[in-house]
Amino acid sequence: RRSREGILHVCTRLEALEALRPGLAPERAADQVAALFAAEVYEELTDAGWSPDEYEEWLGERLREMLLSPGRRR
Repeated sequence: RRSREGILHVCTRLEALEALRPGLAPERAADQVAALFAAEVYEELTDAGWSPDEYEEWLGERLREMLLSPGRRR
């Protein structure tokens, strides 16, 4: 629960900074982030041969695409 609250806090802050993708509510963004952070996703990919570094790079790319306004995706 605390992790979910922390994720929601970050997503709410992104919205306040006008960095959150237009039309994406912080609550919905937090749901999506929590899903990607699930241990099962990490295990699925690393069990398939991905290195932890590859997972981290993939996760960062997905988070930027999913959460950030197009002008903020650097």
